[in-house]
Amino acid sequence: MLSSFIRPPHADGDCLKVKLRPGNVHSADGWREFLEPILRYYVGKEMEVMFRADAAFAIPELFELCEELGIDYATRILAKG
Repeated sequence: MLSSFIRPPHADGDCLKVKLRPGNVHSADGWREFLEPILRYYVGKEMEVMFRADAAFAIPELFELCEELGIDYATRILAKG
């Protein structure tokens, strides 16, 4: 099983949300159901939210959600060569 998790910065490994899934699915499968509620929650609390992810999350719809919510984001993008 692989897991996705969200943790606050400087949290020493504490996480806010975890999802276990089979190892044969793409890392970003179910991203909206996993990420959107927690991002909206913290934005709604008027907290500064920043999102950083690996290349699996280089998804235009995710970028659009971050921009809609006013969240700064950084995502790795794979180089094709």
